[in-house]
Amino acid sequence: MTSNRVVDLRWNVDKYYLVLPLSAGISGIVEACTTHPLDRIKTELQRLTLMKSDSSLKAGIRSIYQVGGIPSFYAGIVPRLVSDSSLLMTS
Repeated sequence: MTSNRVVDLRWNVDKYYLVLPLSAGISGIVEACTTHPLDRIKTELQRLTLMKSDSSLKAGIRSIYQVGGIPSFYAGIVPRLVSDSSLLMTS
């Protein structure tokens, strides 16, 4: 038994154009939140190397943590979130 329903494909196309930029923006936010602390540690290790002090991974993490705790690993993330997510949503 076959159905004589007409499937409206316009809703699926509209949904596709909404979901694609939204999922790209969310993936950009997740990516930035997971890699930003690592980038922050890398930058701190570069700073410690230039200062000729202990530039081990443990010293870099300790140095960042002593400044402001866990939130200091995410210092400067807002501009990155804005630029990354808007760039991904429009490409």
